[in-house]
Amino acid sequence: MKHEDCIHSAMLVMTTLSGQQGPTTRYAPVNGLNMYYEVHGSGEPVERE
Repeated sequence: MKHEDCIHSAMLVMTTLSGQQGPTTRYAPVNGLNMYYEVHGSGEPVERE
């Protein structure tokens, strides 16, 4: 097995075991364009100072 295949397999197993869902994907109208965006994670946004 190649090193890259090993890393990909490990990432797939970690994602599957963690039970995380994929990102929420949507399009938002911005200045006449449909802009694609993804939302990852959950909870309240982190506030910046």
